[in-house]
Amino acid sequence: MASGSPRRFELLKTIIADFVVRPADSDESFDPATPPAEAVSMLALRKAEAVARTVGGTAAVIGADTLVYKDGRFFGKPAGRGEAFSALKTLSGSPHEVYTGVAVVVGAQKICRCQKTTVTIGVISDETIYNYIDACAPFDKAGGYGIQDITDFAAVSFEGDYQNVLGLPVELTKEILKEAADWPLWK
Repeated sequence: MASGSPRRFELLKTIIADFVVRPADSDESFDPATPPAEAVSMLALRKAEAVARTVGGTAAVIGADTLVYKDGRFFGKPAGRGEAFSALKTLSGSPHEVYTGVAVVVGAQKICRCQKTTVTIGVISDETIYNYIDACAPFDKAGGYGIQDITDFAAVSFEGDYQNVLGLPVELTKEILKEAADWPLWK
């Protein structure tokens, strides 16, 4: 797995008993005009390919990347308290989308897909946003929040895959792995 995310680790453990974590060192830049599904797919593939180059052979490498998107703007991991506040203030009170790209690379073969979930965080006050940031330190989470802990501070609803918002859409990952298992390389 080409990610150091503890949430992705726990989610992947639900479908794969034994795997190795090797966080990717890959370029995470992209043109902000890139459509969200394309952006996360590209980033997930970069991660998987970066790790696949280091392990070689027939190891299956899974990469994933999650971004939050609202009104033409991407929200990745906030660099600090100010960015986290700004993101949460912008996301508060209306729907936004969470996109996760999942890629599997085995040798020269690769599959990449994307999952989208629509999330609505209720209106939250500035004080509550700061309380959330101080309590949960969301600096490793796209959009500056974790859906698993923001529910203690605000009303949250979603349409789609909850696990996608956590960082790894498990059903989509299973589909990709099943497709990859049919590659001639594995036969």
